[in-house]
Amino acid sequence: MYGMVNQGVRAFIVEYFGQRDWSEICQSVGLSDDEFEAMATYPDAVTYDLVKTISAKYDMPASQVLEVFGTFWVDYSGQTAIGQLLRFGGNDLLERLDGLNELHERIKLSMPHLKPPSFDFVELAENVFSLRYFSDREGLESMVMGLVRGLSEQTGQAIELTQDETPAVSDARASFTIRLQE
Repeated sequence: MYGMVNQGVRAFIVEYFGQRDWSEICQSVGLSDDEFEAMATYPDAVTYDLVKTISAKYDMPASQVLEVFGTFWVDYSGQTAIGQLLRFGGNDLLERLDGLNELHERIKLSMPHLKPPSFDFVELAENVFSLRYFSDREGLESMVMGLVRGLSEQTGQAIELTQDETPAVSDARASFTIRLQE
């Protein structure tokens, strides 16, 4: 995973719990340096170990850690070039969700080794949509939930969001139903 994600995890912990907690988490994971290079690639295991350690330290399920981080990531990444690209993707929630693949393609121009997820965004009925999530990485579905919630907050579009029990298509890692609220 790119260091930018781990930088986001660091920023999340430091903002809400302080530098001391972040240093303790890094020590528990066995990281000698508590900083990450944004454009460097790190083994996915580093990120998963950080989430596991954070989960244990704060007595939160890993899924909750990932969802809260996903929501945080929207504002955090909004202060970077990624945020600029996301805003170019549209002004409202639906445009931004529909533009996630294009966003990742633009990011890959700067980060050619990036292995981003992909998404299908499908209208099911009036004000009801399916977001289908495809990824080689396991266990990040809750982060997607947080990302969608964060985008909802950022755009001011109230939603009801649920993860489908079974993905809408067989090769998807997960799918989510999004109902726009008025």
